[in-house]
Amino acid sequence: MEELLITYNLEPKTSSGILLIALGAPEYGDMAANLAASIRYNDPEISIHLVHTDKSISHLSPLHRALFTSFALCPEEYYTRKAVSQPPATGHQPTLEYIKAKTHIYDLTPFDETLFLDADMYILPATRMSSVMSQLSSVCHYTIENRGYADLSKPIEELDPHYCNWVNICDVKKHYDTTGRFYHLHSEFIFFKRNEKNKMFFDTVSEVYDTRPLRWQEFDGGVPDEYAFDIATALMAHYPHQDPYIAIYWHGMDGRRDWNKDVIRHYIGFSLGGNFIPEWLTQKMTAYKQLYKKKLGLPNLFNVGPKRRWNVKRRGM
Repeated sequence: MEELLITYNLEPKTSSGILLIALGAPEYGDMAANLAASIRYNDPEISIHLVHTDKSISHLSPLHRALFTSFALCPEEYYTRKAVSQPPATGHQPTLEYIKAKTHIYDLTPFDETLFLDADMYILPATRMSSVMSQLSSVCHYTIENRGYADLSKPIEELDPHYCNWVNICDVKKHYDTTGRFYHLHSEFIFFKRNEKNKMFFDTVSEVYDTRPLRWQEFDGGVPDEYAFDIATALMAHYPHQDPYIAIYWHGMDGRRDWNKDVIRHYIGFSLGGNFIPEWLTQKMTAYKQLYKKKLGLPNLFNVGPKRRWNVKRRGM
């Protein structure tokens, strides 16, 4: 199957495709390659664009690089900023915030129709991602994974201030005087088309992330991107096409489920997010990697441990 890999082009072939981001540590490049292999297993022609830093992919072999159809260095301004302390601001200091790049995916994609995926997941073998994108394209111009929403039109005393992990939703209602829906979003899966409405939404996401007017729960040493997506969604009334909508299984939220009867039937892939990967899931991951690398003629795929082992910012979480 090696011939299949080396026939890939280095430019996007279509106006639709998958966007992945791997910034900073080489482990993110490893995860992106593993994910790309899982996508290629059942969809060898789909375009996969990787946004990266030099360090994150410099170690990848030509065969691993061939899993992607195109590459782009991430502009430095998309992952650095003069950080502002928790409100009220007390100072500024330059900082790396790689997660910030997710608020710029509208600018980073080369496609007219994009499915952004976090790198720390695998697509299941039966899933054809071009079919997933085609189905979404037929019913919406934008969607994001979510587990429902809190209605900010309710009186503030009826709202749960702890509904969201990242920000107090009562603060959102008061600060912005909004009556929109505050969604419980997962930014690991975002589909969008290039149009003015989506551009305005992503511009708002970036603005909220950069200005961060409300106190936030720290994540990975900084501000979680979902802080900005959550607030912008409520402000712009820019809602997912369906609620709830979960395409990717995550053991941390969905619990342990029967793999054959539930996970394979109801999800298109599974996430390795979080600081802990249980042994039973590690065994599944190892088996899938063997399947993918054999079909694609790869010498190896990568063993990446839980983030707390190699990302110092995750060790206190």
